[in-house]
Amino acid sequence: MELCFWSTNDTNEFAFDQNYPNGSLNFFWIPILISIHKVPSSLQGSFSSSTHGRDPMERTHKVLVTFDIDGTLLGSAACSLASGNRAHKLALEQAIASIWVVDGHVDDVPHAGMTDQAILHCVLTRQGVSDAEIWEKMPRALELAVQVLDRFMSDAKPEVLPGVTELLGALHRRGALLGIVTGNLAGIADKKLQAAGIREWFTVGGFGSDALSRNEILGMAIRRSQEHHGFHPDRDGALQGRARNVFHIGDAPADMEAARENGVSGIGVLTGTFATEDLEPYQPTWIVKDLTETELMVDRIFKASSN
Repeated sequence: MELCFWSTNDTNEFAFDQNYPNGSLNFFWIPILISIHKVPSSLQGSFSSSTHGRDPMERTHKVLVTFDIDGTLLGSAACSLASGNRAHKLALEQAIASIWVVDGHVDDVPHAGMTDQAILHCVLTRQGVSDAEIWEKMPRALELAVQVLDRFMSDAKPEVLPGVTELLGALHRRGALLGIVTGNLAGIADKKLQAAGIREWFTVGGFGSDALSRNEILGMAIRRSQEHHGFHPDRDGALQGRARNVFHIGDAPADMEAARENGVSGIGVLTGTFATEDLEPYQPTWIVKDLTETELMVDRIFKASSN
C-alpha cells in the first residue's frame, strides 16, 4: 500500500480566530517534515451557540460529549447525493480536478476515519503530485470543496441514525456540553448537520480543516470547550489520568485512538463500517451496537463522570 506522509512539527498552540498553525500530527502512517500552509479562517471554526435552552455560556457544563459525524450521527451510505456522504466525496473530487487538474478519486485510498485534508493528500500523492504543490494549493481546494458541496447538498437529507436525536436531547437536558469531532472540513460538517436537522444541538467542535490528525482535532475541541464555555476536564484522581467527564463517541478506530491519546473516555459505536475487533485494540471505554439505548447511555455517561 502506498504511504502518505506528514509533519510532526509542533510549534504553535491553536487560537480560536487565528489561521491554521503547524500542528503536532500523530497519524498512523510514517511522518516526515512537510510545509503546511495556512487554512483560511472561514474554514476553521467552533460551533458558537445552540438554540436549545439557554445560551451555553450561561450554563455550567460538568460533562463534555463529542461525536463523530459519518457512521456515528449520520448514515455513511454513499449511493445517492441525498445521503450527504456521496455529495461530500464529489465535492472533494471536484476540488482535486479543478485545483490540481488530476483525475483522483476518494475511493482510491482507504479513507474511513481519515480527515478531509489527509484524504486529499493521499489521493494526490498517489497521482504523483509533490508535497510542495499539494500544500501550496490546499487552502484554495478546501474553500472550493465547501462551495461545491453547498450546490450538491441543496436537496440532500442525510440519514440521522437511530437513537441519535433522542440521545442528544437527553444529554442536553442533563446539562452536557455537546460537540463535534470530525475529519470533515468545518463548512462541510456544518452543511451536513444543517441538512440533517441536528446542527442546533452542538456548541463546540474540532474539524478536518483544523488539522490532519483526529487526535489533535479532539484536543482542539476540548480546549475550545475550556476557552469558550468554561468547561473543566476533571482528571483529579482519575484512572490513568483519564478525564472522567469527557467522552468521545465514534465508529472508527481513529476515534478510539483519539480518545485514548487525549486521555478521555472513548465510546465505540458499531453503526459504521468497523466491527468490535477493529475498535478493541484502541482500548475504548465501552462499545455499543448503536445509540438507541438512550436512558442507559446517559446514565452510564453521568455515572462514569462522577466516579
